Amino acid sequence: VSAEFEEDEDAQSYISSASVSVDGEIGVNLYIKLGNLIGDGAYVMVKGPNDTDAKKVELTDEIFDTAEKAYKVSSPVYAPQMGEKVEFTLFDENNVQHELWNSAKTNSYETYRYAVNDYIETVQNSEKASEKLKAIADKMQNFGAWARESLIANNQISSDTAEIAEPKEVTGVADNIFDSNTVGKSEGFDVEGLSVSLFLDSETALRVYYTGDEINGITAKHGDETVALTPGTSRDMNYVEIKNISAYNLGDDYVITFGDKGTLKVSPYSYCYLVMNKSTDVKLQNTVKALYEYCEAAKNFFNKQ
Repeated sequence: VSAEFEEDEDAQSYISSASVSVDGEIGVNLYIKLGNLIGDGAYVMVKGPNDTDAKKVELTDEIFDTAEKAYKVSSPVYAPQMGEKVEFTLFDENNVQHELWNSAKTNSYETYRYAVNDYIETVQNSEKASEKLKAIADKMQNFGAWARESLIANNQISSDTAEIAEPKEVTGVADNIFDSNTVGKSEGFDVEGLSVSLFLDSETALRVYYTGDEINGITAKHGDETVALTPGTSRDMNYVEIKNISAYNLGDDYVITFGDKGTLKVSPYSYCYLVMNKSTDVKLQNTVKALYEYCEAAKNFFNKQ
């Protein structure tokens, strides 16, 4: 999802445009054009909200975007962190720091700071942005705002997490919208203590817990495509996790095969069903309904069925 800015050619290095990624981790992307004041071997130090130390990103051909004619430098953030600034600092091969200019060349920055919410507000205020782009920006913002509210209320993230926007109550999504997304088990399914969770304070990840001994050889598919599973243990239970689910796949079914013990059909919306039917947490209920609107806007934007 990208927004173009005006270009002005000169000798300075500048930000030509920005975009966000809508994978499970929402990525902040800046497109940097190098001026003739900096040569080969340049790099950017990038510090996101989850980084203890800044990370070095070398400006090589591997991250050069031919369509943008610029280097794409990215940093992931989580849904409730859409208001958190990512810091970008430019250096040449001799470790000399260079300023980064905005696209209009009106301001320069020793460290350029940019958040997902900055991009969203640019789209919201743009006369050129399409209705589809504005829709996904609005729904993404409201989902992030509710995720932040809910996770702070449940002590899962710090109350110092930067504000995104005032969350808007989700009134256009029926309470029974997820009723068709219950967990489905094959006949004779023989796995005990099954439960489902969706993680929004990190990568958007679907986790399936089970009790008893660890089961080897668990596999998963998304349609005909094999999906990587991450196994682990937590709260004295085993689990398998599908990480980094894209916004437009949040309503999709995943089929998990537990060896010879049977198969499970489950979706991120299966967790949303549980929230709407078993939780009294109004903030969490608004979060999953906002998640639904974000998913639908993403499917519409990317023309997904």
